[in-house]
Amino acid sequence: MAASALAIPIIIHLFNFRKFKRVFFPDIRFLQEIKEQTNKRSKLKHLLVLLSRLLAVLSFVFAFAQPFIGDAEMASKGTKCTSIYVDNSYSMGIQKNGVPLLELSKNKAKEVVNNSNNADVFQIISNEFSPAENKLVNKEQALANINALQISAQSRDIASVLQKQKASLNTSDALRKQIIYISDFQKNKHALPVNIVDETRKFLIPIQGGKTNNICVDTAYFVAPTIQMNENNEMLVRVRNFDEENAVTTSLTVNANEQIKTVKNITLKPSETQLIAIPYSTTQAGWQKIKMYVTDYPVSFDDTFFMAGNVSANFNVLLVNENASNPYLNAVFRTANSFRCDNINANAIKADAFKNYSLVVLSNISAISENLATELDAFTQKGGSVLIFPSNNIQLDNYNNVLGKLTGYVFSNADTSKINVASVQKENVLIKDLFDKIPENVELPSVSKHYPIRTATFSNEQKIFSFANGDAFLSSFAKGNGKIYVCSSPADVSSSNFTNSYWFLPLLFKMAYLGKNDPIHAFTLGNNAIMQIPNTKAGDNQVFHLSADGWDAIPEQRNIGNGLQINLNNAARFAGLYSLSLPGNHLENTYYTGLNYNRTESNLAHWSAPELKSKSGLKNTEVIEGTMNLAAAIGQMQAGTPIWKICLGLALLFLLIEILLIRFFKS
Repeated sequence: MAASALAIPIIIHLFNFRKFKRVFFPDIRFLQEIKEQTNKRSKLKHLLVLLSRLLAVLSFVFAFAQPFIGDAEMASKGTKCTSIYVDNSYSMGIQKNGVPLLELSKNKAKEVVNNSNNADVFQIISNEFSPAENKLVNKEQALANINALQISAQSRDIASVLQKQKASLNTSDALRKQIIYISDFQKNKHALPVNIVDETRKFLIPIQGGKTNNICVDTAYFVAPTIQMNENNEMLVRVRNFDEENAVTTSLTVNANEQIKTVKNITLKPSETQLIAIPYSTTQAGWQKIKMYVTDYPVSFDDTFFMAGNVSANFNVLLVNENASNPYLNAVFRTANSFRCDNINANAIKADAFKNYSLVVLSNISAISENLATELDAFTQKGGSVLIFPSNNIQLDNYNNVLGKLTGYVFSNADTSKINVASVQKENVLIKDLFDKIPENVELPSVSKHYPIRTATFSNEQKIFSFANGDAFLSSFAKGNGKIYVCSSPADVSSSNFTNSYWFLPLLFKMAYLGKNDPIHAFTLGNNAIMQIPNTKAGDNQVFHLSADGWDAIPEQRNIGNGLQINLNNAARFAGLYSLSLPGNHLENTYYTGLNYNRTESNLAHWSAPELKSKSGLKNTEVIEGTMNLAAAIGQMQAGTPIWKICLGLALLFLLIEILLIRFFKS
C-alpha cells in the first residue's frame, strides 16, 4: 500500500515538465540544432530527477516498514529453548552500589524469562552442576530456580559450563535454541579464546563491580609431615596481595583450638606473594584445630585457611631381636621423651603385635619366621614403617625368600671389603628437611661388611645412601601405605660406623615420625577432597559423619585395603574445621580436617566487554553489557539486524541528489 506513493512524483513529473519554454535565438537556421540539444538534456535531467524522487519515496517506505536482515519466519514461530547460566561463585558476592553481583545477575536472568513466551522452556544452571539442573523446565519453575540460587563454594571454567549447556540443549527438539551466560568473567576462570565450535546462539552478559583489591591466605602447611609435641614445628603460610598498585599492611593471626598462638604484622608490596615462616609448638597431645587469617574487606571468603593435625604424646618403637637387644638402637630412643621403646623376641610375635607402634626395627635376626613376615606385611599395609638390619650370620635363602615376596629385593653374599658411602639422595622424603643444610663435604658412613642389595627390574626401590659403584647402603621400598627400609650392613660397629655417625639418630627419628601415620589434613572444597583414615568401623552398618557448626552429613566412604577413603567433595558446604566421627564414639574414632574455599576466585581481574567481543573465539556470539535492557537487546538480535536507519539515510541522500540536479544541471 505504501509503495503506491511512488505515483506522486510520477504525476508531478508529468504535469511539471509539460510546460512550454521560450527560447531566444539570433537566426532561424539555428532553431533545429538548439531544439535537438535542448530536448536531449532536458529529457535526461527529467529522468534523473524522477529517479531520485522515486528512490527517495521508496527509501522512506522501507524505513517505516522496519526491515531487518535475518530469518523472519524462524524469529517468530515455534518453541524456544534457553539455557541460562548464572555464576554464583564467591566473587559474585561482591557488591555494586550496595547490591551483590549475584542479585544483579539473577535479575537479568529473570528479565529474560519474564519476556519469553509461555510455551518456552529453560535450563537454569549454576556452579553446582546438580542433576536437577539438567532438566528443562517451564517459565514458572525457571523463575523459582533462579530465586533459589545462592553463593556457592564451587567454581567452574567457561568451557565446562558451555559444554554442559550445549548438552542440555541437544535434548530439546525446539526450533530455536540459545545460551545465556551471566558472570563477572574473571580471567583466571575464563581462559580465552574458548575452543568450542557450534552454531548455537550465545549471549555473554558481564555483570561486574568496580575495581576491588584483595589479599588472601593462599595456603599453609607444616614443613614436617606431622606435628610433634614440645618441638618447634615450622609452619609456612603463603599470603598474596592482588592489588597491582598499592602496598598493604595487615596482621596474620594463627589460632589453635580457639586460642591465639601468634600474631604477626606483615607488609605486602603491590602484587607480592610472601611465604611466611611461623614457629608452632604445643605442650599437649591431641588434635590441633588450626586456622590462620588476615583482615580484609570487602572480599573475605579467602581470608582464613583451616587445617588439623593430631599430636601424639609418644612415638612407640618396637625393637625385634633374636637374643640380646641392640645397645645402639636402645640408646637412640632413650634420648627423647617423646619416644617409648620396647623390645621383643622374634620368636614371640603374636597377631597384631605391631598395631600400637609407628616403627618396627629388626636387628640381629638370622632367619625371619613366616609368622613375623605375615605381621610385617600387615603392619606396612596399614601405614607403618619397618627398618631391617641384617645380622652377621643371616640365613641368606630365608631372607631372600621372605623379603623378595615383600619388596622384590634380595641380598647377595657378604662383602667384607672396606668401602665408603659415596652419595646421599637429598630429595628423599627421609633426608629432605632433616637438617637445615647438609654440608658439601659431609662425612658419610664407611663400611667394612655388607650384603649387596639386588632388586627386581620393576622394583620401587629408592636408594637413600649409595656406594660409588651404585649399590645401595640404605634403601626404602613402598609397601601398602607404609615403608620398608633396608640397610645392607648389620647395626654394629664391627660392620660399619653408621651407628656412631650423626646420621643415625635423626634418620631413625624421622622413620618413626613418618610411620605414625598422623598426617595434617587440609583440603579444598570440590577439588579432589579425599581423606584417608584407618578403618575402625565395627561393621558395614556403621558410617562416619562429617560435622561442623550444626552441619551434619554422611560423606561417601569406601574400604580401601585396611583403610577407609572418605570423599568430602559433596558432603561439606562451607569452609571450616570439620569432625569425622562414628555415632556414639566421639573420642576414640574421631578425626578432624580443615576444608577451604577454592582460591581461584581470589584474583578478581576480569575481562571487559570489549575484550570479550574480541577474544572469546566463540561463533555466533553477542556480548551485552549489564547496563543495557537485556530482554530488549536479545529480542532485537533475535529478530534480525534492523536496517531502517540505513533506509532513512538513503532517502535523505536521494532528496539531496534531486536538489543538486535541479539547481546545477543545465537543460
